[in-house]
Amino acid sequence: MKDFLRKVDLFAGLSDAELGKVSGRLSRHAYAPGERIIQENEPGSRCHMILSGSVKVTASMTGEEDCFAVLRAGDHFGEISLIDGRAASASVLAQEATETVSLSRDDVMELFDADPRLVATVLHSMLQAFCKRLREADQTLSFTRLMM
Repeated sequence: MKDFLRKVDLFAGLSDAELGKVSGRLSRHAYAPGERIIQENEPGSRCHMILSGSVKVTASMTGEEDCFAVLRAGDHFGEISLIDGRAASASVLAQEATETVSLSRDDVMELFDADPRLVATVLHSMLQAFCKRLREADQTLSFTRLMM
C-alpha cells in the first residue's frame, strides 16, 4: 500500500514510517459501475483515493446533474468534507468497477493527535490540490465566458 500512497499527491511528501501510519488506517471499498459513492448535499466524512477504475464527479448547479470531472487511479476525492465536516459539494459515481481506499475524519483527527507534523504535511498537500482545482475551474469559467 505504501507504493500506491507515494503516487497520490496528498502523501508524496511522507516518509516510509509516516506512510505506514496512514496505510494502517485505510479502509478498502469496492463499487459497481453506476454506484453512487458520495451524494451531493449529504454529510461526508471520508477522503477516497482511487486504486482502480474511474469515477465521475457531478453537481446539480444548473438543476441538472452536470459532470465536471472524471477521476482515475491515483486521484482522490472527498477531502473537502473531510476537512470542514460539511455536506458534500458534489456527487461521485463509479463509472466502472472501482476500488478505493479511504481515510475518515476520525482517522485524520487521531493521526493529528499522534503526529501533528504528518497531518500538517497532508493538509498542506490538500491545500495545493485545492489551489490546482480552483485554478482549473477559473480557466474553465474564463473560457466559458469567452465563448458566450
